[in-house]
Amino acid sequence: MGKYFGTDGIRGIANIELNPELSFKVGKALSLYLQKQSSNCGVVGIGKDTRLSGDMIESSVMSGLLSSGMSCKLLGILPTPAVSRLTNLIHCEAGIVISASHNPVSDNGIKIFDKFGFKLSDIDEEIIEELIDSCSNHSMGNGCEFGRSFVENNSSQIYVESVLSEFKDLNLKGLNILVDCAFGATYFTTPYALDKLSAKVISVNSFPDGANINVNCGSTHPEFIINYAKENKIDFDIAFSHDGDGDRVIALLPDGRIIDGDIIMSLCAIYKKNNSKLNNRIVVGTIMSNKGIEEYLKENDIEFVRSNVGDKYVLRDMIRLKAEIGGEQSGHIIFLEKVKTGDGLVTMLEFLDILVKTDFKIIDEIKNINFYHQNLTNVKTLNKEVLLNSQLIKDTIDKLTKDYKDLRINVRPSGTEPLIRIFAEAKEKDIVDKAIEELKLVIDSLA
Repeated sequence: MGKYFGTDGIRGIANIELNPELSFKVGKALSLYLQKQSSNCGVVGIGKDTRLSGDMIESSVMSGLLSSGMSCKLLGILPTPAVSRLTNLIHCEAGIVISASHNPVSDNGIKIFDKFGFKLSDIDEEIIEELIDSCSNHSMGNGCEFGRSFVENNSSQIYVESVLSEFKDLNLKGLNILVDCAFGATYFTTPYALDKLSAKVISVNSFPDGANINVNCGSTHPEFIINYAKENKIDFDIAFSHDGDGDRVIALLPDGRIIDGDIIMSLCAIYKKNNSKLNNRIVVGTIMSNKGIEEYLKENDIEFVRSNVGDKYVLRDMIRLKAEIGGEQSGHIIFLEKVKTGDGLVTMLEFLDILVKTDFKIIDEIKNINFYHQNLTNVKTLNKEVLLNSQLIKDTIDKLTKDYKDLRINVRPSGTEPLIRIFAEAKEKDIVDKAIEELKLVIDSLA
């Protein structure tokens, strides 16, 4: 992680850590960076989620871009993957999303895509960070005049129609689908897409007010949609929960079972392998993926490769290994033939396509996965890096993994929040809980 960029863009509390001054500098720095790549001043597309602070940050970023000669196309409220897709589709030099994804409404963030719709590399982010710190010393480059701003009124429709063009044979007639939009950026796009595919759609948490995004709902609270269905006596065939910016999705069955990103990836991989459509028979997950998933895929002659947390790192390994499917347990999933970043809508349609083609029988495969017990605990701290460099933490991890041979531990700083994430996995729950408690005590003693 850099000075400003974390695992997924720049994040911080709106108007405090991520304030108009910093946002302006990010816009100007991006403009200077782009002008170094090309002598022409082009257009940057800007989308945002439903947070109230989005307008403020959008205006500040846009001012930085315009003052340095880049023009802006305002895309409105859009899922993050929609901005990735449209950046390439409407020929922008870069794309920006104002969003903090699944974070609380008090947070916001800035994500940047290159002209092809890929998230910036670590090297590119380092260059932009240097420009952020020095941009006040730079005048407009390449003789450019002030940029102009334009409004794209049909962004959502363009995105949905583009996605649906890749699922021409999919028909969801007869399916009752329940969708939790998390009061976020998918409140229009996902119900619209499912309706176009002839599904009966019931969307909830689809009336954002700027303050309710992710509040006790969405992919981080998948139990909400099940409880909602029970309380309102809603019959459905399958349910889906998005996060605030729509790059994640979690599926849920009427019996309450949660189908997380690991399971969705695995079922899609099995189906594609059985139909000779899985390139190289490789799936890319992360260090957080369940060991049971890895063993299940291995039993089915599919290699499982672990990447660092963050979909841009998953993507990097997918490209290196020429893998078609990769993603995270959280529901960030990349189908490389169709997308360049996690896309909740595309993931949903890929999964629905397989469910329809197998008459939902693919779900039976879940019983063949022997899941390990996992525990992910967050510890709040303002000294993330200091704690991770602690020899005491390293010694504790070494001792625990020597005492319990099947125990897997990962301690890492959150790239998006002031947290240390403690992850433990083993076949026995008691071992997992013991490891978590010991590590929490150590971290608390150092805080």
